[in-house]
Amino acid sequence: MPARIEEIDKLRKKRSRKVFFKRLVIFLLVVFLMFSLFVGMRYASDYDIGGFVTDFISGVGRGPGFPIAFAGNTVSDIYPANGNVALLTDTGFYLYKSDAKELLHTYFDYGNPTVISSKNRFLIYDCFGYSYRIETPSNTMLENTYDDKIIGADYSRSGHTAILTESPRSLATVKVFDKNNNELFSWSSTENYLTACSLSSDGKHLAVSGLMTSGGRLRSVIISFNVTNGEELFRRYYEDTIIYDIAAVSKNRVYAVMENNAVVVSSNGSAEMTFDYSNRTLSGYRRTNNELMALIFTDDDTNKNSITLLDSDCFELFTLTDVTEITDIYVSTDGLYLLSDSTVSFYNTDGVMTKTASAEEDILAFTVMDSLAYAVTDSSILTLTFEPVITE
Repeated sequence: MPARIEEIDKLRKKRSRKVFFKRLVIFLLVVFLMFSLFVGMRYASDYDIGGFVTDFISGVGRGPGFPIAFAGNTVSDIYPANGNVALLTDTGFYLYKSDAKELLHTYFDYGNPTVISSKNRFLIYDCFGYSYRIETPSNTMLENTYDDKIIGADYSRSGHTAILTESPRSLATVKVFDKNNNELFSWSSTENYLTACSLSSDGKHLAVSGLMTSGGRLRSVIISFNVTNGEELFRRYYEDTIIYDIAAVSKNRVYAVMENNAVVVSSNGSAEMTFDYSNRTLSGYRRTNNELMALIFTDDDTNKNSITLLDSDCFELFTLTDVTEITDIYVSTDGLYLLSDSTVSFYNTDGVMTKTASAEEDILAFTVMDSLAYAVTDSSILTLTFEPVITE
């Protein structure tokens, strides 16, 4: 009997050591996770652990793979969104993983829906309507309706939102909200009718564009603000031209596309870089999240197109000429993708075509992610594989 008791005692001690080491490992893991969370919250003010968990859960599992059937809506745009594929139509917004698993499908009744993405958060607003919403792959974070029409909006990587509206007491009002929808900044224009707004990636700087008439002449303006203290940083006027769009870019500069030229204005408004196209007809432009800009020009006599790619300093990288058809373009960090006749062609920053991808169906719009082209037809979403262009 004593020998049996001794064996049992040894077994208990062995199990106790296993339990101890198991608890020690769990404890160290918890400490590591807590430390990682502290560091993440310390250095990333937009960290959202709740959103991370729900987004992770919603992303578990695999999809059927592309192509997938798609019909019944008018396609507005398709673009990459933090490793996923986002699709906007006239009645809804879809988000898919790269294997076609549907993460989000939300409906809305907007007359002119527009989407701005920030990582895996999406601001959807009704341009010249009254409503907007912020969506994640797992839930609707915010739905809001204004009494006044929404002229434009922007959504920064930090989660800050800028909403530009008409105003009954002034010509227009722009407001900036933090990620918790607390109002940080508000400014109303009594001199210029505001046409566009843009936030810097950290949400600390705001740029707006506007126009007015002075002495019978058209005058446009770019105004920049410090959102934190409400200070106006600069105001720069342009005579006899219209500003189509603006973007707050790196180093607190402002990129603007105008009727006759594109400009980049310095952070204090004292200097600018300009690309002039007053002798050409601008028919379109495209920017994505990087600071390259593609300008599309049309020759009224020949009805042919040309595309000029500019860098972040308005310097011309290259120009493609005699383009007969342009269905869609996508600007990446390393060049330009052009859709023409259901073929997507890639041109590097030297203007050299290096690869192409084609479809047998008519493509309405496309985007590029992870070396694949994601294309939308009138009935499906499919992927296209690029093939290198062989040059002799």
